[in-house]
Amino acid sequence: MSFFVAFPIRLLAHNKNVFDICVHRKINIEIGLDAKTLDSLDVGYHQFLSGEFQKAGIDCAVHLPFMDLHPGSPDAAIRKASCKRLQDSLQIARLYNPVHLIAHTGYQEHYADCFSEWSSWALESWRSILHAWQDHPQVFFENVYCREPGVMHDFLSEIHAETCGFCLDVGHWYSFARGANSKNFGLWLQKLGSFLGHVHLHDNSGLRDLHLGLGNGSVPWNEVFATLELMELVPTITLEPHSAKDLQDSLVFMLEHFAWFARLGVSKTYLEDILSIPFDDSF
Repeated sequence: MSFFVAFPIRLLAHNKNVFDICVHRKINIEIGLDAKTLDSLDVGYHQFLSGEFQKAGIDCAVHLPFMDLHPGSPDAAIRKASCKRLQDSLQIARLYNPVHLIAHTGYQEHYADCFSEWSSWALESWRSILHAWQDHPQVFFENVYCREPGVMHDFLSEIHAETCGFCLDVGHWYSFARGANSKNFGLWLQKLGSFLGHVHLHDNSGLRDLHLGLGNGSVPWNEVFATLELMELVPTITLEPHSAKDLQDSLVFMLEHFAWFARLGVSKTYLEDILSIPFDDSF
């Protein structure tokens, strides 16, 4: 397994160019599920799509829905609706036989004022959600609005599941967690390195979560990869582009800094094969 590229299910379902790119170039996919497409696509379509990826020899991961979901909300009705949506999404996710799952804890900054209550409800909700698929693959919880690594550390320490780990979203650290100002990447890995299993890679300038191609923002990639190497961490990785240009730029960046990615299991031949045909404006 070399690496993954994140695509929303709506893009795979409604843009044949993206589907063809993934199949013809055998790009391993992190499929992003969202509420609207979960409600509009039937099970048969997911079975079809999964079958096509399997025939092409593509590995799939699944990013569970997150928009407007608050499994740690103090409001019981909100928790119930959030858990139902996430449990239903697990039933769709398993159709893709995913290598792993990506999830958000649901933490928002306003929960800092009632952190103990949020944490208790979030842990109870996530245990209930994952119980719906008892032999699920590894679930990597991703940092989003956490300003400090302690929130993720406490959540992962308390959930006590061998199949739960940490997905470090470098772009989120740099923008949402104000990493551009605090320059505390090492602290995040010191605190969460023992849980780290996966990394999301995209770039920005530190002000907004832009999902630029690697090298097109100011994320300190030298520090990121040097710290991973120093701590002997070898996570799997996903590129999270928002356009074909961002994807192409990221792939070129990976070739230009191949030593960083080689130690994470990326194949140079695989990279070159994917880049052999320009992406143009396919999405």
